[in-house]
Amino acid sequence: MKIIQSLILFTLTLIVPCTALYLATSQSYLGITLSIYVLGWSIVFHYLDKILLMILSAREVIDTDEQLFFQRLKSKSYKEQQPIPMVYLYSGRQPNCFILESFRGWAIVIERDLLLRLKNEELEELINYLYKFKRQNNVWLLTKSLGLSVIVYRFIYFFLENILFLKRSSYGFKILSVFLILLFRPLIYPFERLNTLYSGIEADKSLRALTQEVDDIKSISFLRLLFGNLDSDVQLRKILIYYLEGFSIFRKVKFNEEQF
Repeated sequence: MKIIQSLILFTLTLIVPCTALYLATSQSYLGITLSIYVLGWSIVFHYLDKILLMILSAREVIDTDEQLFFQRLKSKSYKEQQPIPMVYLYSGRQPNCFILESFRGWAIVIERDLLLRLKNEELEELINYLYKFKRQNNVWLLTKSLGLSVIVYRFIYFFLENILFLKRSSYGFKILSVFLILLFRPLIYPFERLNTLYSGIEADKSLRALTQEVDDIKSISFLRLLFGNLDSDVQLRKILIYYLEGFSIFRKVKFNEEQF
């Protein structure tokens, strides 16, 4: 199933760039140009999960660093008959968590302060929720769609800084970044929608306090990205992390009100 989805999604993402190259490149160099682009994009597409980890500046942790957490992960993986995920920590602005998946396996990405503050009961229920989320959602597709959204924005910043040589503090950078983000918005929106289509996943009441601390920013995640480019001090990594946190798996939590 992953292979079929991969081929469909990969082909769809080639349509617009290949059309632009066809119109902009002379016929004598068209074949070479398209071949180089398709090869390069196939590599990027394959490693979208790694690109997300790079943008988050996530660092892998091992079982000797977080023994209790890994002990419970291993126990849950054995019960669920799932491979043990890799675990990464990143520094964000709020308690948050992501699940990423590739052909090589899957990974849990947790905000650093969140893992430090979790009590035993909360840690247990968080792990239960993570495995329930992976079981009920197409995590591989969510990873690819989120990666595709972010890489377009990252390309915009690369183009402005390294092709047009604009400084982040300049008015030209701010105006063009907003213009290009709005220009590419129709292409990115379908990928964002893939991360918001799935219904809520029931969680234990012990996670209620945790999820209440997470801002309800699904609807303003794009606006935060957009207006972050107008700040006097444009911090691209912070802008992209704020954007990504709008698609945290905690956005899909629902609680059985009978528990309260």
